[in-house]
Amino acid sequence: VNDSATMIQSWWRYCQAQTNFVCFKISAVLIQAIVRRLLVRGEYDRLQKSRETAVIVIQKICRGFLSRKNYAVNCASIVHCQAMVRLFCAKKDLVRRRHWRSVNESATRIQSCWRSHTS
Repeated sequence: VNDSATMIQSWWRYCQAQTNFVCFKISAVLIQAIVRRLLVRGEYDRLQKSRETAVIVIQKICRGFLSRKNYAVNCASIVHCQAMVRLFCAKKDLVRRRHWRSVNESATRIQSCWRSHTS
């Protein structure tokens, strides 16, 4: 009877130890999964911030490039407009000078004729 009781107690302790072992194993796996998830989440957040920073840098470079390009186009347009205005003013001045030259020549011719007539 003692041997049977010892066998039953031994078997009972074995089953409890097996159950405890399985529970501890499951608990350890769950804890490891939670810790891994937290570590990965931290790494993901760091990577996401790094990507956001990279995106901001790329946007900054792109906006700077577009701004410089637009500035160059605007400068070229302004120079073209200035050239057109100067051309218009030069043509107008040329027409005015030609007109006054012809008026001046006409006046000189009239004066010459008058002086020759009166002398």
